[in-house]
Amino acid sequence: MPYVKSKYDGAMLSYRNYVPQLSPLGFRIDDTTTSQTKPNNHKPALVFSAGWPFSSHMYNVIATPLCESYRYQCILPDRRGFGKSEWSGPDSATKSSIDYSVFADDLGHIVDSAEFASGQGGFVGIGTSLGCGEIVQMIINDSTGALGRRCKGLVFLCSSLPIPMQTESKPWGPPRAYWDDLLSRIRQNSGEALQSCMDVIFGASAFQNTMTHHERARFERMAIAEADPMAVERTVQIFLDRDLTDSLREFGEKWCDIPVLMLHGSEDLANPVDRSPAYVMNLLPNSDSELKVYEGSAHDR
Repeated sequence: MPYVKSKYDGAMLSYRNYVPQLSPLGFRIDDTTTSQTKPNNHKPALVFSAGWPFSSHMYNVIATPLCESYRYQCILPDRRGFGKSEWSGPDSATKSSIDYSVFADDLGHIVDSAEFASGQGGFVGIGTSLGCGEIVQMIINDSTGALGRRCKGLVFLCSSLPIPMQTESKPWGPPRAYWDDLLSRIRQNSGEALQSCMDVIFGASAFQNTMTHHERARFERMAIAEADPMAVERTVQIFLDRDLTDSLREFGEKWCDIPVLMLHGSEDLANPVDRSPAYVMNLLPNSDSELKVYEGSAHDR
């Protein structure tokens, strides 16, 4: 498992780099996939950014088939404080402002450091909830423009953009009092509080109809046992601290050639499908961008 040092404070950041293997060939290669026995240098890599409070392992169920069956290189970073990545590094004593931009720059550093099977190094960014804004900010923060030029498209899964909270300019979504109550419960009993979050994140019906006990236990383990407690709490403060409306507008103006596919659940209470996705799509004026709604799905499910 590769690691890179964050440029911000030297924290060790972990990521997985899955590349389609040629010998032996992957299990159940899709019949429509071209170049089954040769590297396909025309396919972009898929770069994933996880939602709170999970690590890159939230994508395990799709990463393996995307790599082995559909022959995509998959790069799966762990955000600092989650999975195998450190929350803070050796220089953290002089650094006290871990924020959205630090998350985004960490991700950009991983993308720059990862070895791409494609000679062009092109990628599609796939973000869930918080991860959507992280990818947008990553491209904007890159003063060279190289990451934007390499990006072939974005996929937003249950996006929390522009901010997962009620504001004057965005009157829908949970008020700040809701998040303060959550933070208080996390401070008092993080395990219990994070378990209660699962019904909100995935929708209570998901556990009864589609999510197995094993799946729930896996997600709870990511959030409760594997995540750094400071990261769990601080990350909430970080994603409530910045409204990314201006970042989305800047992205839409500067990178209007990058198409965005938004996949959103009809039962997403934090970001209602009839408001939040439409708000975001209006800021991303690309004719190839598209919104797809999944009936009965909640946030992250």
